[in-house]
Amino acid sequence: MTKRIRAEYRKMLAFQVPRQPKDPLHSRVISAKLSSNSVVSSEEGFFVDWANLQRLTLTRTSVVRNAPEESGVYGLCTGDEWVYIGHNFNIRKALLAYLSGQLPYALEWQPKHFVFERLPYKKRIARHQELVAHYQPICNRKTYSVASGA
Repeated sequence: MTKRIRAEYRKMLAFQVPRQPKDPLHSRVISAKLSSNSVVSSEEGFFVDWANLQRLTLTRTSVVRNAPEESGVYGLCTGDEWVYIGHNFNIRKALLAYLSGQLPYALEWQPKHFVFERLPYKKRIARHQELVAHYQPICNRKTYSVASGA
């Protein structure tokens, strides 16, 4: 490698791997890479901040085009308000289920956007709990109170 290429490579690595999360909204995940449409996927070494993720339009076409058929967490939102945060072994399947009316309690809030984060099962469960506790989405609170009998 030439000196110029090594220097550029070092700069790229320094930019990609933050030393510590800046606040509790960030979570250490197995890594994060930005795809061409700025959707974050998980791999070792990055912190994913849901508040700053690009939000994708919640339509069937957008879900089929952008959501992976992989394990992870996903969120539905309207503007700056989180409607629902879920997790599934197949993110695309879960979002398509919502669009087909299988989450009727979320339909009344009419979410317009979605985000997702690819994670393996054990990390997915912990990340889901962390996101729900922090953002307190409307429908997660409703389902919890219905399930607990309150």
